[in-house]
Amino acid sequence: TRADARTADADKLAVVRATLANRTYYADQLRPLALMLTFDATRLEFLKGAYAGVADPENFSKLQDLLSLESSKRELNDLTNSRW
Repeated sequence: TRADARTADADKLAVVRATLANRTYYADQLRPLALMLTFDATRLEFLKGAYAGVADPENFSKLQDLLSLESSKRELNDLTNSRW
């Protein structure tokens, strides 16, 4: 069911967050982790949280193609433009 899928996505989000905890990483390294997540909202949440630890913020906008909703893309774009 959709509820089960959301729960599974939340569990995956916890795993990918733990993977990145207290580390610096490149934007390209986030792509396979984000692709593990099913829902746009979960991917956006992950990417927003990961932005602070990215070593190459100038490349972060390349990850917008991971999002399907225009509103999610705008939100991610707003985040990167406000901090870069």
